[in-house]
Amino acid sequence: MHQKTTEFTDNLTRTTKNNTFTFGTHNEFYDITYNFVNARNGRDAFKSVADFLADNPSRVRANYNYTNNSRDYILANPSAKFKVNLLSLYGRGRDPGN
Repeated sequence: MHQKTTEFTDNLTRTTKNNTFTFGTHNEFYDITYNFVNARNGRDAFKSVADFLADNPSRVRANYNYTNNSRDYILANPSAKFKVNLLSLYGRGRDPGN
């Protein structure tokens, strides 16, 4: 997985005779690329060490890229790319006497 993250935060504070007001924003921008290269040719599961030594898997999961199964190709052509944006605004008012 490759992830690029950018964050932006800014606050504005105004004080009057009786109150202090703070307004702001905090934003996070994610650019995520999943390549799923680990175990690219599948996985075997064994219930015990004895089963492993006897080459007797309890479960076999296969994965194969029909276009090109090389690691370099899979890294250059990710199977999932997406962006996530978390945007927020906030405000707060305070009476300095409290």
